[in-house]
Amino acid sequence: MKKILMTLVMLVALSTAVFANGPLLGFSTIPAAPAVVGLTFGYDFGDINLELWKLNLTTPAGTWVTGLIWTPSDSSFEYRLGAKLLLDYNGFVSYNGFGFVLGVSKAWGPIELYGEFDIMPFGVLVAVPVVGVNFLFGDLIPDVVE
Repeated sequence: MKKILMTLVMLVALSTAVFANGPLLGFSTIPAAPAVVGLTFGYDFGDINLELWKLNLTTPAGTWVTGLIWTPSDSSFEYRLGAKLLLDYNGFVSYNGFGFVLGVSKAWGPIELYGEFDIMPFGVLVAVPVVGVNFLFGDLIPDVVE
């Protein structure tokens, strides 16, 4: 059973990599005291980004945030609209909440700067400002010319 599950995970990962523009890696922070920096990684699919965010990199345990961000572009910048799931991992994955993303971004080649509000309904409506930078590795890979 374990081999079948690992085969399915590898097939999904390979199919995801085929349709992606490329991986992304970045850093984001909440600009308030105490400022906390987290690592962002995921895939850029053109107008859609699949992003994972992790704060404490010394252990896989703790809070993970996963998001599906739609990034339609305008003539000068891109919007960031989407949803995020907050998950806790302590030997098993547990749901911790969800949120919505509203923001803008601007890319210069492989470097993307963004600012967004993470809006989370935790009994009361909480809006958390987030700023960050992503490095889009797909823009560093040359296109195939036939």
